[in-house]
Amino acid sequence: LCAWGTRKEIPYLSKPTPAPPISPLRIFNEMKIAFSNKSYRSIFFGLTLGTTVVAIEGAFQPFMGIHFWELDTESLRWIPIAIMLGLPFGTALAPIVTRWLDKRLSLVVSAAFSIICVNVMIVSRLLGLLPPNGDPIILPMLLFFSFLSAVVSPLLFITINSMFADISDEMELETGERQEGVIYSARAFAIKAANALGTVLGGIALDLIAFPRSAPPGTVDDSVVFNLGLVQGPLTSLFTFTGLLLYLGYRLDRQRHNEILMALAKRKAASTAAENQDLTV
Repeated sequence: LCAWGTRKEIPYLSKPTPAPPISPLRIFNEMKIAFSNKSYRSIFFGLTLGTTVVAIEGAFQPFMGIHFWELDTESLRWIPIAIMLGLPFGTALAPIVTRWLDKRLSLVVSAAFSIICVNVMIVSRLLGLLPPNGDPIILPMLLFFSFLSAVVSPLLFITINSMFADISDEMELETGERQEGVIYSARAFAIKAANALGTVLGGIALDLIAFPRSAPPGTVDDSVVFNLGLVQGPLTSLFTFTGLLLYLGYRLDRQRHNEILMALAKRKAASTAAENQDLTV
C-alpha cells in the first residue's frame, strides 16, 4: 500500500549510478562515508538511544498498568484505543509543523513534548500530587496523555526519515553518489538491535528492582512499585533527553538543503549537457 501510494514519485527519483560489485570492503567504505557525516551520526545515534529507551519502557508497561496504576483489564483496554486515535492527528500535523519550525527544531520540540507526556503522570504520582489509585479521574488522565504521546509519535518518525533523505542529498553533493541504501539499512539495523537490547535491559531492570514474578495486583511492596515508576519515568527519560541533545547536531536547515538541491540540479544539468554534446559529436 505504501509503494502504491507513493508511485507518483518514481519519475522524480535519482537514477542509480554504476557501482562496483557488492563486497565486505565496499560495505565498509560506504559505512565509513555515511558515519563521517555529522548530521547522520547525530540522528542515527539519537534514534538508536531513543528506540532502546522505548523498548525498556515497553518491558515495564504491562506492570505499570496493573501494579503502578492498579487498573483492571477492562480499563487498560482503552489505552491502546486512545493511542490509535492519536496517530492520524500526528501524521496530518507532521508537514505543517516541519514547515513552521524546520526539521531539527520540529524533532527536538516533539521529542521534548514526548518526554513530558511520558513523565507528567508518573512523576505526579511519585510526588503524591495525584488522587489515590481507583479515583475516577486517573483513567481519563492516562488516556489524555496517551493520546498526546500518540500525536507526537508520527511527527518524530516522519521528521527523522525526512532528515535521512536530506542527508542522502548532502552525501551525493559531497561524494557524487547516492547513499540511501547504507543510510536506511543502517537505520533499520539500529532500530532492530535497539529494540532487542532495550527488551533485555528492561528485564534486567525488573530484576534489579526485585519485582516479584507472577505477583497478583495489590501484593507488590510499595517501595518496589515506587522504583517501578521511577525507572519507567524519570530514569529512562534521562537517556531520552541525551538523545534529544544528539539531535541538535543535525545541521541541515531548510536554507542549506535548498542550496544542496540547487547545486545538485546544476551538476545534473551540466552532466546532461555534456552527454548531449557527446552524442551530437
